[in-house]
Amino acid sequence: MDVVVGLGGRITQVMICDIAEGVFRAEVVRDGGARVDARPSDAVPVAVAAGVPIYASATVLEQAAVPIREIAGGVYDDAESSKPAASPDEIEEQASELRSWLSSASAEDFEGGPEDNEPR
Repeated sequence: MDVVVGLGGRITQVMICDIAEGVFRAEVVRDGGARVDARPSDAVPVAVAAGVPIYASATVLEQAAVPIREIAGGVYDDAESSKPAASPDEIEEQASELRSWLSSASAEDFEGGPEDNEPR
């Protein structure tokens, strides 16, 4: 964010724009349309701090999205977990809770290391 502000701009959005060989790529978009390449792990907190939307390209969604019916069907179950796969309704409820939390999240909620993984 400092780079964008230092260049005299304002961040308008973040785009998760590409995935190649399992690696995602993002762009921080400035007013006027200028784009700054970034890792999604850097770009997403910048978007949260700036209060701007985060988008994913159709290409990324086509390659990386997992349909809820596959998750609910157990295709992506953790083999070491004894917990059964969630139903589509349970997944939607959890997604709704996550959306609600994200709508009120701030940059401080994303600070801390891996050991500090509880929402604040």
